[in-house]
Amino acid sequence: MAKLLYNNLFAPITSEFGFLECDVETGSNAFYEWKTRILRPYGQTVEMKSITKGPMDVILRLLLPLTDMHIRSLFIPTHGSWTAYFDNGWRGADPSSVISYLAELVGCRGLRVVWTPHTLKGRKGQLGAVVLEVYGRPNPILNIERSITLIHDGYKWDFETGGEPLPFEDTERYKAHRKTDRFTPEMLDAYLKELGIDGFSEDFYFATDDEPAKLVSIGGNLPHTMKEYSLEEARKDY
Repeated sequence: MAKLLYNNLFAPITSEFGFLECDVETGSNAFYEWKTRILRPYGQTVEMKSITKGPMDVILRLLLPLTDMHIRSLFIPTHGSWTAYFDNGWRGADPSSVISYLAELVGCRGLRVVWTPHTLKGRKGQLGAVVLEVYGRPNPILNIERSITLIHDGYKWDFETGGEPLPFEDTERYKAHRKTDRFTPEMLDAYLKELGIDGFSEDFYFATDDEPAKLVSIGGNLPHTMKEYSLEEARKDY
């Protein structure tokens, strides 16, 4: 059975994240240059710092405090051909716009990964979601080559696919009567492993002197209305 990254203790940071099929230096530099180019005219600054030590849980805490703007982003090496992407949005990361654009900019594949258990009861809890999006060749809709989405909208589950199936997909499962059986966390985990990603294992991620993680931070002329949240505050309705 699939296990959430750190048993979901770092959600919403780990509820949604991304991958680029390139090295950390290439991905983080492309992001840094992109953000510098578009933010400098507004008096904002972009800084990039190398993180050479620490287990994954220590590295993730560098994103704190969480904010209602995405002003801190982490690019983390993995034991594979992919670089992982996390950010500090207090309601979760925003990898779709970032990774889809960087995949085109760098010329590589990108992924968006979502696994949020459905725990909503009354006004507390989270809406469930299991999502895999693959970005690649340019097209009008966020460069999406393939999407598989199971999302609870607050009333019911919706399941949709788009693009051409990947060679290893179990498309027969998509015909299951119950929508929640059509794309399960176990299937998401298996699909990621077919792509060379053990995404829900803490040991898949690392940072060393030779291969540091990169923390990119936006500062300077930020809106006065921006709010900060501790991890505990962001999780109060979980």
